[in-house]
Amino acid sequence: AAPMIERLQRERPGPRWIAADIRDVPLPAESVDAIVSWGVIEHDPAGPGAALREFHRLLKPGGWLLATVPSDTPQRRASSRAQFPEGQGEFFQYFFANHELGAEVTAAGFDLDLLQPSSSHYALVHPTLYGRVLKLPAPLRRVANHTLMRYAAHLPAAQSMVLAVGRRRVA
Repeated sequence: AAPMIERLQRERPGPRWIAADIRDVPLPAESVDAIVSWGVIEHDPAGPGAALREFHRLLKPGGWLLATVPSDTPQRRASSRAQFPEGQGEFFQYFFANHELGAEVTAAGFDLDLLQPSSSHYALVHPTLYGRVLKLPAPLRRVANHTLMRYAAHLPAAQSMVLAVGRRRVA
């Protein structure tokens, strides 16, 4: 978004910041060493393929892709329905099983180096508790969130995101 780019240019003037559609980035082919996409590619109604192919175009041979998407679990879907009731708005996002994200990344021309859950959140298994924690005073909320997030890391049902790490194939 333009306001974000303006802020980044003010606060971090060294790098070149651009706003662009992730399916059509105005940079030359094979000009980027790495791309980090945290929770972005799942928001295209047509699926992540176009963005992943564009990332492939942009990356130098051997360049790295790190991408996360929401996990496709019953808990994640229930949480999403609670936040964004069906029939009340436009498309928001897709969810992916680990193997589905891996297949998308591989189909776009990447060698998959790592595919694993990357984060968990206790709200997925204890939404009522999460609601209560949000109402606590800030210092207590920080301690409670820190403790409960450590607990959630050990619960498969709390898996929130899937991480894929891939390398652009060298011809």
